[in-house]
Amino acid sequence: MLENIFGWRGRTEHEVVFIFTAAFAAASAYEIEEQRILDNPDRRVLWRPPNAVSPPLYPAGLTELIAATLT
Repeated sequence: MLENIFGWRGRTEHEVVFIFTAAFAAASAYEIEEQRILDNPDRRVLWRPPNAVSPPLYPAGLTELIAATLT
């Protein structure tokens, strides 16, 4: 769980982010770079390797949390 306090549109916002470890059943799923979200096709999901630097991961601390789970 990570807490994120950030500025957005001139206001201070707050969110609590719950992070879960998961894995695909089929290794071939990791080869798909981008997928549309079924219930909102205007949005998409990008899969990226844990050592990628772009696009950045939010909130702050998520990259370090992922790295800690891989060691």
